[in-house]
Amino acid sequence: MTATHPDRAGGRDPGIIAVLGAFVLNGALLGSWAPRVPALAEQIGADEGALGLSLLGASVGMIAASLLAGRLCTWFGARVVMTVSGVAGSAMLPALGLARSPATLGLLLTVLGAMVGVMDVALTSASS
Repeated sequence: MTATHPDRAGGRDPGIIAVLGAFVLNGALLGSWAPRVPALAEQIGADEGALGLSLLGASVGMIAASLLAGRLCTWFGARVVMTVSGVAGSAMLPALGLARSPATLGLLLTVLGAMVGVMDVALTSASS
């Protein structure tokens, strides 16, 4: 186990604080779009079946990207992967408002899910 180097201000490891902040961002990414599902369904004019298929995109993206995330962390480092996926995932939130069809919403949710999945793996890697 490696020793941590506390900062001067509060005796806390800045790396741990950064990972904690990233965990909060990850939760906010998932928690902020879900309440908008009824508005998104109305916006795209989707019936229940089409909306369900669109929402499946988030899960598909998360699972598929999680399979590749470990390699990305090995190649680029968990910190870089965590940062890029957090920024890209945050950029996807306003893009959801641009969806005009169930297919577009599904594609956008697939990308959002992928970013959250990659960020999950990078966070786990960075925190261990």
